[in-house]
Amino acid sequence: MKGPQAPTPTDRASSQSAAGQVDEVTRSVVTGCVVQLLLIDCVHNTFEKHAEVIPRPVIVTILSALESSFTFAHDFNQKISLRLELKRLGFMRDMRDLPGLLKQEREGLTCYLGILFGLYSMGRLDTELCEKLTFCSRSVIHNYVRKDRLMQSMLRDGENEVQAVEYERETTGLQPIITQVILHNLIEADANSTGKGTPNDSDNVNAAAGTPGTPGISKDNNTTLVDPADGAERKIVRDLFKTVCPVLFPLLADLCLATSSELRCSVREVLLVKVGPILGL
Repeated sequence: MKGPQAPTPTDRASSQSAAGQVDEVTRSVVTGCVVQLLLIDCVHNTFEKHAEVIPRPVIVTILSALESSFTFAHDFNQKISLRLELKRLGFMRDMRDLPGLLKQEREGLTCYLGILFGLYSMGRLDTELCEKLTFCSRSVIHNYVRKDRLMQSMLRDGENEVQAVEYERETTGLQPIITQVILHNLIEADANSTGKGTPNDSDNVNAAAGTPGTPGISKDNNTTLVDPADGAERKIVRDLFKTVCPVLFPLLADLCLATSSELRCSVREVLLVKVGPILGL
């Protein structure tokens, strides 16, 4: 009975060729990922410096591009079996963790939400853009809650350790987006916003929207203004927390059961600062 045969020179050459192809693909993919992160950072810096003069159509285009970026990254990150196979084939073999686009997803979400919250602070967040903010915030919190519960279940039962580790990486990355971006901005939203209903506030909203001196028409939590860019009437959100609360409040309740004490403390602050006054406490 013959034992295992030693690899022939042809086998070794073929193996080296395959490894070289994987390395070439790895370099190409890494370059593309780095470019994505640099573009997101560029958008963030540009908005910070020039937000007040960027027209609404341009902002909508930017938001659409960011959404495509973090949605693509999120969808890829969910394909654990594919990422395991890439690791097995030698893709990014020097990394301890599975190859993924977690940073692209995090940075894209942070930039996207930062722009929307920034628009609110300038009195430029209309109801259509507010829907985007609400939907994205809801998706982030829901994703965190689901992954946190699955991770704890897997760790408790000792099942699928690889997936549990990936869920832990994802929830760790989502946590600062929830605490430092979503919850922090909801707490601070009306501290410096234009949504208090005074005459000076109306002037500020109109000036930020490009219509100085034109009084707004208050209705519920919105103010109707004419956009000078296209002449369309748009409702500017005046009280962000009251607008998003019906959608986000059930998820805030879910976050009270999160494993992160920092996150639970942030939810407590939201309840005390924002919900308490609504209840007259």
